[in-house]
Amino acid sequence: MKADKPFKTYGEQIAKLSDHNIIVPNRQEAYVKSMLMQYGYYNLVNAYQDKLEHTDDEKFCPERPFNLFSTIKQIDEILSGILLPLVIHFENTFETSLSYHVAETFGVFHKGHPGERGYLSPKNYPRLNMSPTPTLRKLREFATGLHKTKHDGQDETEPSRFRVSASLEMYREKHNHVPPWILVNDISFGLAARWYTICPPEIKRAVLEDLYPRRNITDEEALKLLRDGLDVAQDFRNTIAHGTSILKTRLSYPTSDSKLSPSVIGAVNDTAILSSRDYANGYGQSDIFSLLLVLAIFTNEYEGLLSALRDIGNLNRLRNSEFIEIQHMVMNDVIGFPPESDLRIKKLIEFCRNK
Repeated sequence: MKADKPFKTYGEQIAKLSDHNIIVPNRQEAYVKSMLMQYGYYNLVNAYQDKLEHTDDEKFCPERPFNLFSTIKQIDEILSGILLPLVIHFENTFETSLSYHVAETFGVFHKGHPGERGYLSPKNYPRLNMSPTPTLRKLREFATGLHKTKHDGQDETEPSRFRVSASLEMYREKHNHVPPWILVNDISFGLAARWYTICPPEIKRAVLEDLYPRRNITDEEALKLLRDGLDVAQDFRNTIAHGTSILKTRLSYPTSDSKLSPSVIGAVNDTAILSSRDYANGYGQSDIFSLLLVLAIFTNEYEGLLSALRDIGNLNRLRNSEFIEIQHMVMNDVIGFPPESDLRIKKLIEFCRNK
C-alpha cells in the first residue's frame, strides 16, 4: 500500500514549502533546515494554517515568507514559557487553600476512626451537581495506595498503579494518616479541581475568600468564575505540558467547552481591559487573554505575575521590518488578544497592583 503521507527528507521538505507558496529566500536553506529539525514540518506550517488565508489545496494566498512561520512558533514557545510558571503558581495556591480548609473542617485523618469520620468520608460531601463517589474513590487510592476492584462479584483490593512521591510513601508507611496538605501534592490539578467541586459550600466560599478577597461581583458570580477559571487554567496547563501549540489548541481546536462567564467583565471592572463588546466578540472567554484574566483576578501579591505581564507586553514589540503585519497578525489574529493589547496589558498590571 502506498502511504498518502510518505517520509520526506529535510531537503524534500524544504522543496515542499514552495508547493504551499512559502518563500525560502536564497542562501537561507541552512536556517530553514535548522527550524525543521527543531520543530518539524507539521508544527511549523500546518499548526497555524487555519489562521492564515489559504486555498482549498493548502496554498497560502498571498505567498508567505518562511520566517513568518518560525517567528510565530518562537512566540508560541515564549508564551508557553511565560505562562506555565504562572499557572503552576495558581495551581499550588489553590491546592494549598483547598487542603487547609478541608483539614480545618474535616480533620487530618483520611480514614475514619472512633470520634472522627475522616476527611474522605462520603458523608462530608453532599451530592449537589455531581456524584462525589468517583472523585473520592480516586483520592482514597492515592492516600492508601490500594485500588479497589471487583472479581467474581466480590470486592477486592490490589496495589495502586499510581506513582507517588517519596513523601506520600513515607506518610503511608510511617504515619497513621495522610493529611490533606500531603495528599494534594501528589494529585493532578484536575483531580484537585474536582475535589473542590464536590466540597460543601462553606469550603468553597473559604477558598474563594483566600483567592479573591476583594470582589466587585456577587459571591455566586465569583464562585462560578472561580470554577470556570480552574477549567481554563487546567486546559492551558495540560496543553503546555504536552508540548502542544497553545495558539492552535485554544483558538482552533479547544480541548473542552470551558470558558469564563460574563461576570469576568465585572470582576476586572475596567472596560479598557475587557468590555461587554469585547466579550461578545469572543475575547476573554477561552483564549489566552482569558487565562491572563483568571491569573490576575485570583492571584494575590505575586511579583512573578507582574513581571510576566510585562514580558507578554514586550512580545508586542517583536516587530520585523520584513513583516509589517506581524504585530497585528500574531498578537490579534493568531494569539487572539483583543485590539490595543499594549494598553490592555498595562491596565491589567495596574489592576493587579491595586487589588
